[in-house]
Amino acid sequence: MEEKLTSRQLQALETKKKIFERALELFKASDFEDVSTTDICKSLNIAVGNFYKYYSSKEYLLMEAYPTFDHNIITDLSVNKFDTHLDAIKFLIFEQTNGAETIGAKLYAQMLRIQIKTEGKNVIEESRTFHTYLKTLIQKALDEGEIATEYYSANELSSLILRISRGTLLDWAMQNGAYSVSERVLHDVDLLFKQMKANDHCALFANS
Repeated sequence: MEEKLTSRQLQALETKKKIFERALELFKASDFEDVSTTDICKSLNIAVGNFYKYYSSKEYLLMEAYPTFDHNIITDLSVNKFDTHLDAIKFLIFEQTNGAETIGAKLYAQMLRIQIKTEGKNVIEESRTFHTYLKTLIQKALDEGEIATEYYSANELSSLILRISRGTLLDWAMQNGAYSVSERVLHDVDLLFKQMKANDHCALFANS
């Protein structure tokens, strides 16, 4: 049985959420470097010490977007109905790339910088919820014959799709959001799936 949170714990979670959401608003409205922890706390009328109860730095706060996304995606996948597992995979990738579009290319570039600085800590781990859901959906698509099985395992295909999405997100950020990254990635992933349909010969991959 899940332990019930106390009113103090609930208040702490609410404060942490408010700090996170307000910080993102300020980061998007201005440059990340120009927003201080004092600015964030002043806008919420709280002491700066409250910020450091929950986040060690602005960079640490910004990376909180990843576990927040992972938490939300569980709900999103459970409430949506999909005709195929491939549709669910494309929805998952859309959520990933659309999330970047929501915060904007400028702020996402900061997230990429922090990822490189921290060697992808808490982002690229195979145990991350986003990754385990993606691999599970791919395995189901393979098991049920939605795509051919002789060229890629679920792990290999998951890694390939992530390289497509991450690489395109990097290109999009470098071009300051010059195009719709979600549309571009979904186009490429859909092209990949069309080449891997169970009733195709997958000549593109067989000859690669």
